[in-house]
Amino acid sequence: MNELRDKLIEIMSKYPGAVIGSLVGLLCGLLIITFGLLKVILLFVCILVGIFAGSAFTRMRE
Repeated sequence: MNELRDKLIEIMSKYPGAVIGSLVGLLCGLLIITFGLLKVILLFVCILVGIFAGSAFTRMRE
């Protein structure tokens, strides 16, 4: 069990972009399968609007 954990940690430290990209792709795929493409697109649009609004609010406070 420790060998598997050590190997996973080695892969994650060696290729962090690939690991994160794979996990994001897996999450997107599961969301599309579960909710459908249009609902997932709407979800991502709402998330982007929230990010932009939050960053604008933060800039106004500085």
